[in-house]
Amino acid sequence: MELAGKYLVVWLSAEAVETFLGILDPQQESPFASWVVAGQIAGESVPGLWMLVERVTMPDGRDVPIPEDAVYFLRWELLTTARLYQAAPREVRRIA
Repeated sequence: MELAGKYLVVWLSAEAVETFLGILDPQQESPFASWVVAGQIAGESVPGLWMLVERVTMPDGRDVPIPEDAVYFLRWELLTTARLYQAAPREVRRIA
């Protein structure tokens, strides 16, 4: 399946967000709380994919400011749950 150009929403643990984006939340309430990261897939490789991150939402619902054109490499093993879209979703909700 060709993933480039599609939109991806991923639900990640606090540890995965720290590894993926370098964001550390020292006040994390629960190790089971999930972060939501949404963006467009820019490319793929064997260990993961390149993602143009458009939105990062903390477990408490607050959005984290992201620089423009923020392309990050997301390793497959960091994924907890993901949903693929053909176009940018209108609304992104927490599922965990």
